Amino acid sequence: ILKDGSAMIGTYEDYATYKDQLKEAVGGFGGFLVKDGKIAVTKNANYAATRASRTAIGIKADGSVVMMVLDGRQLPFSAGGAMEEIAQIMYDAGCVTAINLDGGGSTTYLSKPAGKDNITLVNRPSDGYARSVSTSLVAVSFAKSSNEFDHAIISSDYDYITPGTTMQFNVIGVSNTGNTAPIPEGAYWKVSDTSIATIDAETGLFTAIKKGKVTVDFMIGEESTAGVEIAVVNPDALSMESDSINAIYGVPTAIPIVATYKGYPVA
Repeated sequence: ILKDGSAMIGTYEDYATYKDQLKEAVGGFGGFLVKDGKIAVTKNANYAATRASRTAIGIKADGSVVMMVLDGRQLPFSAGGAMEEIAQIMYDAGCVTAINLDGGGSTTYLSKPAGKDNITLVNRPSDGYARSVSTSLVAVSFAKSSNEFDHAIISSDYDYITPGTTMQFNVIGVSNTGNTAPIPEGAYWKVSDTSIATIDAETGLFTAIKKGKVTVDFMIGEESTAGVEIAVVNPDALSMESDSINAIYGVPTAIPIVATYKGYPVA
């Protein structure tokens, strides 16, 4: 970051030209991903071909900065990416220049998600915990903090549900700066097709009736402030939750079964 606030990515040779203009700097690892608007990764190096957790940063033509974190080394949760794959991600994001940063267990992303008031770990580091590192990139908003309601965020445990099953929907209020905000009085839940599913207008308890898709909206007056699509389906696969189970002779034992639809868990 230069003293005028602009971002740049340079080579070792560029340092002599820009050293007196630098305000903040961090070193790359593994070379350029995108350079002069083109993917710059060579595929012949082992490091470039191996999939791993990755951290990358790039700059678009308008000067805006793109930061990317990709989890890896945790199959089947995440596979990570080879260098040519993350180069493609940064290129597709519009970067005209981008570099790889230290990855693996150093790939760590902390954020204050919308509707939350504290910074939390939002990715899954491959070490199993947030590794101590010597340098970090920090993005800070200087917008005036607000707790006035702007919109809502809906959450549920599943996106797919079987007919005859109930599921609880929850909602949090969010301000225009991402802080938590109180829900306005009179807000209520609504579904787009009551022949497929119903929802309790006050509590958000959803009941699936038959196969189909519905939109669940959180309403203020006649306006939806948040909506999600839920599919009522019959599972296409059943599996045991684990490969083994401990059973005591003579004592009934429950066998946990997981229902899925196209690979996704079903309520």
